[in-house]
This record gives sequence, C-alpha cells and structure tokens, in this order.
Amino acid sequence: MAEFGWAYVAGGAITGAWGPTGSIMLKKEHLYISGSPNFIFDTSSNTLQVDGIISGSGNISGSSFYGSGANLTGITFDRVTDLGATTTNSIIVGGITSTGNVTITGSLTVSGSELVTGNLQVLGSISGPSPLHIIQGANITGSLRFSSSVSNPVSLIGLSAGTATTSSYLALDSSNNIILTSSAGGVGGQIGVAEDGDYTDGLFTDFVTSTPVGTVVDRFNEIMKIISPPPAPNVQRIKSDQADGATLKLSFDGTDTIPNHNASSTAAGFSSVSRNGIYGPATSGNNIKLGVYNNQELTGLINYNVAPSVTNGNVSYASASFNNGNEGTLKLELNGVVIHTVSLSGLSGTGNPATGSADSLTNGSGFTNVSVNASSFDGNGAEWNIFKHRTAKYKIEANDQHKGWNYLRVIHTVGSTNHTSNYIEWINDIEGSAVALAISNPRIENVSLVGSSYLSGIEYNTGFTAKYKALLDNIYRNVYPTGSVITFTETLVSNVSAQSIPNLEDGENYTKSMAITASLTSSGTIHPSHSPGLSMNVDHPIKTNLTNAGSATATGFLIIDPSPDTSTNLIEYFQSETYRITSGSYANQASVTDGAATWNSQNHMTGSGAAGHTDGLVQISTEQYQGHLYSPIDADLPNSGDIASLANGPSGNPDYSGISGARTYYRKIQNTSGATKRDLKITSIKNSTSYNNSSLGTGNIHFFVKIPGATGFMDVSQNFSYGSISDGNGALVSGASNDVDSGNNIHNLTFGTVGVSNNEYLIIKIVADDSWTGYVSQLNFQFGASSESASDAPALDDIDANDTGEGAKISFGSSNSVSGYTNNSGASISLSTFNSNGDYTVSGDRRGVFSAATTIDGELNEDVASSANYSANSFNNAYTGLLILEVNGSELQTLNLASSTNSINSFNGNSSGFAVSAVAYSTTSDGIPNYTRPYRTGTYAVGANDQRLGWNYARVIHRIGESDTNTNYVEWIIDTDSNALAASSVALSNFNHPTTYYQSGVKYFAVRPSGSFTYTAANVYRNIYSNDSTAVQFPTTTQCSITNIRISGDGVTTSNTAAASVPLPALNNSTDCEQQNIAVTGTVLFDQSTSLVGNASYVSGVSGHTISVNSSVNHPLKSNLSTSTLNKNNFLVFSASLGSTNEFTEEYFNLENYRIVSGNYTSQGSISSGAWNSQRSMNDVGSYPAYDDGLMTFNSFLISPLKGGDDGDFRNVADGGSLQSPASNVNYSTGVLNSATRTFYRYYENNTSNDRSSITITVYGSCTLVNKSTSIGSNDKIHLEAKIPGSTAWLDVGKAYTSNNKDVNGSGALVGGSSPTSIVSGGSSITCTFNGGSLPGTVSGEEKVILKISAHKDWSGYISRLTVAYS
Repeated sequence: MAEFGWAYVAGGAITGAWGPTGSIMLKKEHLYISGSPNFIFDTSSNTLQVDGIISGSGNISGSSFYGSGANLTGITFDRVTDLGATTTNSIIVGGITSTGNVTITGSLTVSGSELVTGNLQVLGSISGPSPLHIIQGANITGSLRFSSSVSNPVSLIGLSAGTATTSSYLALDSSNNIILTSSAGGVGGQIGVAEDGDYTDGLFTDFVTSTPVGTVVDRFNEIMKIISPPPAPNVQRIKSDQADGATLKLSFDGTDTIPNHNASSTAAGFSSVSRNGIYGPATSGNNIKLGVYNNQELTGLINYNVAPSVTNGNVSYASASFNNGNEGTLKLELNGVVIHTVSLSGLSGTGNPATGSADSLTNGSGFTNVSVNASSFDGNGAEWNIFKHRTAKYKIEANDQHKGWNYLRVIHTVGSTNHTSNYIEWINDIEGSAVALAISNPRIENVSLVGSSYLSGIEYNTGFTAKYKALLDNIYRNVYPTGSVITFTETLVSNVSAQSIPNLEDGENYTKSMAITASLTSSGTIHPSHSPGLSMNVDHPIKTNLTNAGSATATGFLIIDPSPDTSTNLIEYFQSETYRITSGSYANQASVTDGAATWNSQNHMTGSGAAGHTDGLVQISTEQYQGHLYSPIDADLPNSGDIASLANGPSGNPDYSGISGARTYYRKIQNTSGATKRDLKITSIKNSTSYNNSSLGTGNIHFFVKIPGATGFMDVSQNFSYGSISDGNGALVSGASNDVDSGNNIHNLTFGTVGVSNNEYLIIKIVADDSWTGYVSQLNFQFGASSESASDAPALDDIDANDTGEGAKISFGSSNSVSGYTNNSGASISLSTFNSNGDYTVSGDRRGVFSAATTIDGELNEDVASSANYSANSFNNAYTGLLILEVNGSELQTLNLASSTNSINSFNGNSSGFAVSAVAYSTTSDGIPNYTRPYRTGTYAVGANDQRLGWNYARVIHRIGESDTNTNYVEWIIDTDSNALAASSVALSNFNHPTTYYQSGVKYFAVRPSGSFTYTAANVYRNIYSNDSTAVQFPTTTQCSITNIRISGDGVTTSNTAAASVPLPALNNSTDCEQQNIAVTGTVLFDQSTSLVGNASYVSGVSGHTISVNSSVNHPLKSNLSTSTLNKNNFLVFSASLGSTNEFTEEYFNLENYRIVSGNYTSQGSISSGAWNSQRSMNDVGSYPAYDDGLMTFNSFLISPLKGGDDGDFRNVADGGSLQSPASNVNYSTGVLNSATRTFYRYYENNTSNDRSSITITVYGSCTLVNKSTSIGSNDKIHLEAKIPGSTAWLDVGKAYTSNNKDVNGSGALVGGSSPTSIVSGGSSITCTFNGGSLPGTVSGEEKVILKISAHKDWSGYISRLTVAYS
C-alpha cells in the first residue's frame, strides 16, 4: 500500500477510506477507515509524524529532543515537547512533539498525542490508546501494545518493508487483522506462497512466490480503476446563467478615471481595456468576459461542463457535479476577496445532485441550488462511499459588486489543496446607466431654396437644402455604444446619414456632450403648411433609447410635386396646364387650335392679367394635393390665395385672396379613336362638389361639353332629349350607370345623331363661383360612352310549353284506332310517331298526356338567356313583321309587330294568341342603348277549345314580308276517359308445398309454403295505361313475399314474371282490346322457415305469423286501383335435425330416431321390432294400435298431444281445421283422442365397458315425478319406469327402492331420492337401481334399457331433455 501513500489499521472487510496522504488509517464504524493529519508516515523520508502526546512505560531514546529529554530514567512526562537526545531507559509521556530523531532503548508508553517528524526508534515496547497517531520513520524492535480496553486487533497500512524471521511472522489475515503466525509468508518484498499453494488458478497465472508485492498491487490497482465508478471532477469551470452583457466602449481606465469605479485590469486572465476601448463578451482559455451590465445579479452552475456518468442506469455522478462534496470548504471569491465560505461537511443540502435547492448565502451572495452529497454507483449498482459528489450554483448579488470592473471565481479547498474555477469578469455600470440620454438646442439652419416652376400664374421651387444641429447629452457616461447608433426620422427630407459616437479626445471626459450636425435635402412636394425637418433616434444598450427626440422643423415652403406630369389627351390630373385653353366661345374646330386659345402658366389670373386668363380657376400641384382645381381664394390654398406672403416662397408671386365672381376652366380633348363617336364618358374625381344647373355656390359647379361647329355647350348634369343639342340642353344618357352623389362621378353623355369625327376636338367648360370650397382632382375622358358594343337579340326560333302532363303508354294508334281520338303521326312534322303501346313520355317539347283540355301556353324564345345587352327570352326585329300561331296545322291567330312600340295583346275567341312586351333596345352593360336594334319578349297560348282528343301540336311563325322564321313544335295528348279502375273476385288461396316433414304423426310443411292472390281488374287500358315498370305490385306483404305475377286477358299478351312488381303487358291490338279486363295472379310465399301453432309455452318465437296481402294497379291519370287486403294465419312449417340426441345418453326430442312404440319388450331382440315411425298417427287404434297412446314430441318438447296445433287439431282449413298445414293431417283434439293415458318409450344402449347395476337419469322440464301408486291426471304428474328387456320387469323409478325385486313390475328403483320428485328446467337427477339386475356394457355385450314415461292426455307439464349416465 505504500504506493498509495497511506497505511491503515482496521478489522473486518473495508469498503471505504478517507484521510490525508500518508495518514495511518484506523477503522471507523463498521466498513470504513479514516486517517488523521496528526498521525502520518512520510514515505519519502521514512518519518513517522505524530502530533500529540507519546507515553510509554519503557525507555524513549532519540538523537535529538525538544527541550531537555536526555538521560531520563523512569520518569513519566505529561508531554515531551522536544526530544533531541537518546535515552536508554523507559519513558512514559503524555505526548511527544519532536522535530528531531527519537531513540528509546526501553519501552514507550504514550497516553496523549504524538508527533515525531524525525526518526523514532523504540527498542522496547510501545503501548498507548487506540488509535495511535502516525509516527513517520518508525523503527520498532520491541513490542507494540495497547491498553486492555482495546478489543479489536490492530490493522497496519503502509508499513516499511523488512525481513521476516524464519520461525514467527507478523502478518495480516483476510480481514486486515495483525496476527502472529509461524507460517512462512512473503520474504522481503515478495508475495510468498499462495493460500491454496497455486497461483495459476487465478487471474494472473504468472504470479510466483517471489513476485514483488509492488507488481501485485499495481496490477490490482489497475483492475480497481476499471471496475470502480469514476469520481466526479474537481471544481474547475463556471459560467453565467445570464445573457451576455452589452458590447460598449469605456469612458474610463486606470489613468482617466471615474470616481469610485474600478478600471479594467488583468487579474481575471484578460488584457485590460483602456478608455475608448471596446469592452464586450469574450473568452480567454476557460476565462469568460461577460460584457457590460446595468446592476445585474449574476448566477451560474459550478462545473457546468461536466456531463453525467451513468452505467446501466446507475449514476456515478450527475451533470455539473464536483468531487469531495462532503469535504473542505467552498468559497466564492469576488474581486480577489472571498465574500462567502461554507464548510461542505456541515452543509446538508437539499435535493439530489442536479436538482438541489438549498442555499448558503452571505448578504445574498454565495451558493444556491446546493444538493445533498451522493455516493457513486458502479455499473452493477454497488455503492462506492469513498466517492462523494454534489452540485451547486454560485450567486453574486448586484449590491456586492464594484462599480466598474468586477471578476469572480469559485474555490474548493480540500485539506491544503485549492481546486479553483476559471475567472468571470464584467463591467457594472450602475451610475452611468441611471443618467438618461438627452438632446438640447435642436434647430434647422442654413436653408437654401433651389429650382423654379409655374402653374396658374404661381411660381414654385423644386427643393431646398438645410442643416440640422443639436447637442447629445450624457452619451459618454460611463460607457458609450459602438457603431452607427444615431439615426434620424425624416419629415419631407431625405439623404440624412446615420452617425456613430466619436472617441473621447485628450482633455475630454465622461461628462462630455456630443455636438450633432446633419445635412438634409427636401424630399417630394412640400406645401406651405408642411413642416419639413428631423428628429433623432439614439440606441444605447443599457440606457433608455431615444426615439424621435430633438425634433426641429422649418415651414413656409412652396415646392412643386416632382412627379412626372401624367396628364394625357384623355386624362387630366391638374399637375400641369398642357391641355388647358383660354376662356372663349369656340364656334368651330379651327378656333380650338388658334393661338388665342393657348394658355400661359406664368400669367397671373387677375384683372390685370392677359386675355383669356383673368377669370381662371387655380390649379395647384404640391405633394399634399398632387394636382387639384380650386377657386383662387379656397382656404386650402396657402394663405387663402395670398401666395406672395409665404416666408420661404419665391418672390413675385400673386395675391389671389381678393378675387371674386365666377371663375372658369376650359380644356380640349381630341378624338383619336379612328371613328366618329356619338357618345362620351367622363369620370370625375372630386371633393365636396356636385355637377348641376342650380345657382353657383360653395358646393356645386356647372359642367359643359361642346363639339365646336356642331353643338352648343351641353349640360352634363341634365338628361339628353333626342334632337336637343344647343347651349344648356342636357347631354346625360338617362338610364346609364351615372353617379349622382357629390363626390366622385361617372357621366355617360350622348350627342344624339351628331358625332365627333376622328381627329376633331371636344371642349369642356367648368364654371364655379369664387365661394366654391370643393375641388376637382382628376377627369377621365372616353370617346364612346361604352367600351363595348351591344349585340342584337336572336331571331324568334323557339317556344316552350309551361304545362306538363303525365307520361303513359297509349292504347290508340294506327294499329288500334279508338273512336274520337286522333292518332299520333309525328313523323309528318319531323317528330316521332307513337302507335298503340307506345311509351309517350314527357320529354322536352313533348308535354305528355292530359286528362282534360287545358290552355297550353309558353314563352317565345325561351331558350334565350339574359345577357348584358338584352333580357331573357328576347327576339330581334321586334318592330317588324307578323307573329302567327299555328295549331294542328292551322294558322289560328296573327299579331302585327309594327302596330305599336308599346306592349301588344292579340287573342282569338278561344283565348289562343300572343302577348308581347314594349319595344326595347340592345344596351351595353353600362347602360348605353343602340336604337337600331329593337327587341321584345312575349308568350303564346292555345285555348282548350282549339284542341282535340288524342294528339295535338303547335308552333309560332315570325313572317317578315315573304320570309318565315319558324319555331319548333310542341305536342301533347288529351284523354278524357273517366271509367275508373275496379277490382273483382279478389281471393287468397290456402297455402301448400309438396315437401313435408313428420313428427309424432304430425305432418308439417318442411319448406315455406305458398298460395295465390288473384283478382280481376277492369278499365286499366282505357285509353292510355301506365308505363311504370312497377305498374302492378303488392304494397302489403306482411310475413310473406311475392315471387311471381301472372297477368292475362282477352286484350293483352299474357305475362308471367318471377318478380314482386311488374309492368303491364302490351295490348294485343285486337278489337276493343283496351276495354277488356285483365286477370292478375300473384304467388305469395310465406316468409318464415319455422311457424308453429300450439300452446304458447312451446311455440315461443315461432308462432303468431299472420300474412296480409293486397295488390294495386297504377294509372297515369285516373286513381290507382287498390284491392282489399286478405289474411291467412296458423301456419305449420317445421323440420328438425338430430342435433345432440344420441343412442346412448341424450334425448332432446328433436327427432324420434330412438323412440319405440308402446309394448312390453321381454327381450333385447324385441326392441328392434318396436322402431317408431314418425308418420303414423297417434290416434288411430285400428291402424296403429302401438302408437295410439303416444305422447307428442313437438319443437324439442315432450308434451300432451292436446298442447300442439289448435288444441291438438293439426288439420288445414280445407280439411275442416284452422291451420295452414299439409292436407290430411292428424286431429289429436280432446273429442277424438282415444287414449287418456299417453306414453313415451325410448331405449338407451350402454356403450361403456362396464356392466351397470344402476343408472342416473336426469330429467329437464317442468313436471312432477310420482310413483305408480299415485294417479296421474289433469296435472303435471308423470310416471317413469325403467326396464332391461330380458333382465328386469318394469321398475318404478318414482318409487323408493326397498329390496331386490327386479322381476316384479312396479318394484321401487329410486335410490337416494324422494317421491314425489320435482322436475325443473335446469335438470333433476335420479338414481335408478335395477334391483339386482345388471345392464351389460360393451365387454359383456352391450344391452339396452328402456325408459317409459306416462302422463295423462291433459298433462300440463313438459320434458325438454332426458339424459342417462351409466354410473
């Protein structure tokens, strides 16, 4: 163990050790050892260091002592403080402290502490308390003793090597106890002989007795490193939880200081930052620079970089753990001074590592989130208590920080070793950040106007330049930002650049105010009321930013809108006066381009101005208005028209503020469309202005249009009247999409038949009073009021019919003429011809069959959809020609379209004719009419008295001169026959089926039976009939279905169809075939596969089936035929299977395979002759006497025959019964039932290998088993007997067994039971003994036992199962 630098003395298995390097280890508690700095063996100097008292009863000698310790004999010292000599006597001391060598030739007894840093040589014995302290360099030739109170053996760790004697050895046993043994151990530094004499059976097969101990220890130490969990790292790294601080320049350093502020320095591993230097987040090795904060509390995780160590889910240490979490002190050092210390051995902590929550703080600074100590666990889940770790965070309260520069680290001191973290440093600017930024003395200076432009006699500038100046206060206190942090908010100016903060110069300090100067240029058009200028924005990371502060403006400018003039021949934006002309009458086209019409924008519009300019309205074009037309004295104008008084405007401008009276605006528009235009659209954008012909005022103006040389000045606000085109006449298209509000407007204008030829001019004239307060900002002109052309309505080529009859098959035609009816000959007019049996459906213009003549009417051109130019159902040429109504080939009525432009009604005396609307004209979608394209809409009607029985047709003709335009035909049929449909001889037959099933003599339908529903129908085909695919059907089919329908008759072709509904068959076209009756037969199939009649207890779920059937025949016009509803009930439909019934043990009464007839059965052979025939009646003593007394099996029950059918009667209706059952069925009713006592015989064969002296009979049902001496009757009592033919008589199973009387009929066979025995539905078991008899099994030759059940014919009980067990 010397390689580890420590030794130990302990007993038992050791699992953990603590203490300083070189300490003598002593056992602590049960499984741990620990050392002390007071008892250390220094292997480098072979010195035993004892800090305390050494006492002994022998001699202590040494080469040097503290104090006078030489030649001491038999003296006990309380404490020897310096032994620098040698004594040959024993020495007893309370303690020894010596820096020299001590040699004692006698014994050494120590009762106190010991510390010898030199050599200690004891030739005698050493005794003392336990534990002894470390003695460095000990050489003990005597005995080593402890007081008698020490019970545990001594454990030594880290002893110097020596040579053992050949006869006795001081050795360690397996528990590290020191023992004296005569066995040979290691020699010198060798491991010696193996315990079992063989090292090759272990891990290191190369070990021999002479292998050095150091080799062994080194190998096992390396193995321990592999298998032990890794300890957590020591304290090494920290960082900050907070986001990085700001990057700023410093206004101070060690030379240019700020009072009470620490300057940046190098103690934390970074170069110092001088004034004007940039201080921001950075790293240097593991050291961290955070940047600049404003009084920021800092926290951070200790060992944040440590990842968790987990093996197989077992935690060696958690994330951010540090080692020795239970030892030493944890210190928080701020600016080189420890401001908080905590002893970890006394700090419990809270929460597991990585989730700790305990605090250890001084004035708010220290450690937080401190966890408990935790041991390491290896991959197998074993705990290693020698490795302790915990987690924590540091915290620096803001108030503990210096102003200016700060740095910190965390120190973990364990013993004399300091484990230190990296440094973190930052700047704390608590004072500077509290001093707000401010701007003083902002102003605009050095204004210079540039450029010149004219409009309505007013001169504008095109721009200006100026300077913005201000002082920025407190920007340098105590740090200042980098980059272009000064920006400007521009108002009507541009090109102002951002600025940065210049460095402080020599002689300047942090109190300096920064002078700001910015050059600005005007941007856009600036109205006199505008205030162009700047405000300032300053960003500072730790101060409150300035936004739009230090505003400075100037006013009184007149800057023209720099936007390009976008006015065109057809658009006026009032930004320029390119198309404006002077005031005038403009009598012809030439006057428009004459020089007198030219407008000069520099001429003042005052009474002294140039001709044609003196009454003008003002155009103004600034950014605010971007081109408007105003009264010269409008309040929106600068100074209400006094342009001359603007402070920053050009000199020499006019003063319009005193102008009064009406003012005008003239403009020319040239038609360049390439064609003559008769109409015009003007779109106006304006404000607070109406166009009308009222007296001029503040809210209205007059607006005129003129074609020079063709019209006068026509009023755009008044409706156009055809032929009126003089001054003041209206030009507005009535009904077009014109606006009438006082805001933006669209005016659609027309000049009637007069037009503006290509390249000619149109003049507009606007007249307003000087008091007008609105304005016009835009005019759009469009030659041709609509951009589209109105299309003509279609020609009249279509009619429809609004009336709809019924689809039907017709009974008349060329193959079967019906008196008074016109046959359909559609082919003659290019339609389809329909003969008798033809399916005359409603389709398109074929309107079907009507039961009486009615007015047939419809729309003309009903296929014409509404369009933007004309209405729906319109036809063209509507003011020309004739409309003619043709019915059944005759022209009945004529209407003259040219007789009126108003609506026209034209009908004959039978109400056949037309109704047409007034003339309208094709009009564009925006309401501009084309008077050359008239159209109308209309309807036609064919009166009832102009129609005939049978087939009818009609059309309309538009005749213009000798040319006809024909519509399509519409057609229909009139059938007035009123003979109602009627049914007679309605009947429903009894049901039958040839496949039957027998049980207990009862005959059942084995499959579903069927019957016939028949009737005769009259007037079905007069004179039309149904075309429905389900014309004949059976609406009511309760508990049944229709599988086939047959229809026959003298006038039809017979149909026989396997379906539930069918169409009517075709007429055979024989004479008067449509008047003949038809016979209908429907095959009715019973729906239930099982249907029984009997006592309700035995037919549950399979009874009560009553069928109901009726039939109907449809007709298109008349009321449909519906027959009466007929019923049948009491159906007997049943069949069974063997199921679980077998020959040996089970009877479920579903089949009668093992039932036998009534008989005595004296031998086993006689049983086969009694086989039961289920078809034989159980009430025919003459024919079948052995069946005459039988009980009935019915629906898996054994019951009295009276309980099935209609009180035992299973006959059908035809045989005098009440059931729908097979013919010739049995009648078991009371009046005819022969035998009052009824029986059921059934054999069971023993199929087991053993002979049986008794059997167990289990009876399921509802009845009472009694002995034979108890009479049975109209109750639930039964007798049960058992017999082994050839072996026993009939034994009474309902009677208790008393003795073996197997050969005597009626002998009791009931064992263990009681009589009477109640039989329940869940089963009642009975033991039946054979009274000494035996029922052989398969080994002896199996035999059968017969069970006989007897009950009265009025028996009220039942049995549902009969089971035999061979026990």
